[in-house]
Amino acid sequence: MKSKISLISLTVTIIAVFGYPMLKHADGYPIDFFFSREFQTFKIKSKLKIMRVTADDAFNDNLYVCKDAFYKDMKEMKDYYLEDSKKINKITVAEYVFKDTVAAAKAYNLAYDYAEHTRRLARIDFRFRCYPALEPQVYYASKEESHVFLYTIYYEFSYSSMQESVDDAIKRDKRILLDDLYKEMVELR
Repeated sequence: MKSKISLISLTVTIIAVFGYPMLKHADGYPIDFFFSREFQTFKIKSKLKIMRVTADDAFNDNLYVCKDAFYKDMKEMKDYYLEDSKKINKITVAEYVFKDTVAAAKAYNLAYDYAEHTRRLARIDFRFRCYPALEPQVYYASKEESHVFLYTIYYEFSYSSMQESVDDAIKRDKRILLDDLYKEMVELR
């Protein structure tokens, strides 16, 4: 007796683009992740390299506790881990793709306000951070179309006073490239 073999359509088709996969949903809408392609046009790419790409969501614990509405209408995401040759800069950029630009705008507004608060909070007030654990903190957020990008750095910040913030430390320490990467990403818009 012959058994019928039916083909099950896959909801995700992986196509290699620029060395990283492009995903497609069952509705046929391709999810084109922008960051790896745009990074190739940045001046800072001579100082930073993409070391690995995952779908782990480095900000998951932090955002679910502090801004869980961020994830509403999110379709897919990727984490890009970047380093410089001296391993001073260990940066993560998370790219989130939302169902449309309206959903992305709502998520971006939440993330931007949260990042501004976290980055500008004086060290003396760190106890007021929403998520005090040593998990990645959101320091910058940007948006392009239906994509939201969140940025962090794993770095042992040194503070000149208890009134100094992460923002102050980033501006003072010229070895830190997180703000330079963010500026290049935003200048594309």
